[in-house]
Amino acid sequence: MQTFPDDFVFCGSSARQFTQVGNAVPPLIAFQLARSIYFQIYTGQSRYEVLEPTSVKSTV
Repeated sequence: MQTFPDDFVFCGSSARQFTQVGNAVPPLIAFQLARSIYFQIYTGQSRYEVLEPTSVKSTV
């Protein structure tokens, strides 16, 4: 559900790792949000379709 890559490493104790996951913005949501903001800034238009990232794969 959080869409972290399988090889992503969380550091610290178990409690700290749970906190990191709980506080994180899922990578695929962050990717879409950043892409939308970038597009709006540089083109002045909004775009509503969801784009698939090329370098991040979901495990869901």
